[in-house]
Amino acid sequence: MGSQSENQNQLIENTFKGFSQDMQLCIQTCTVSHQISLQTLAYCLKQEGEHLNPKHLKALMDCAQLCIVSAEFMSRDSKLHTAVCGVCADACLDCLESCEKFHDDETMKLCADVCRQCEKCCRKMEKEQLM
Repeated sequence: MGSQSENQNQLIENTFKGFSQDMQLCIQTCTVSHQISLQTLAYCLKQEGEHLNPKHLKALMDCAQLCIVSAEFMSRDSKLHTAVCGVCADACLDCLESCEKFHDDETMKLCADVCRQCEKCCRKMEKEQLM
């Protein structure tokens, strides 16, 4: 029998069979960005001041929602995934810019960093349509 790690790697390989490496990475990045955005939203709701700014909270919610939608569209190889990824990239950019305003907050820094990675891979997926 294989180890649990080998079994997980095999599951991942089978899950992404037929997808480009770029798309595999983007699906995973969008999924992580979704989770981090939701966790950051929950964190902000326990804070005070600008953490509770409605514009900031909406940026987190939009990012979380669009990231999971993008991952789903790519996972089913929808012909609309390029358009959805473009909108997701816009939401990630808004979110990271909002989170970057909290200079000394490690939770916000993490969210901004993850959103930056997601914005980058979604822009790449958006450009697939143009090729």
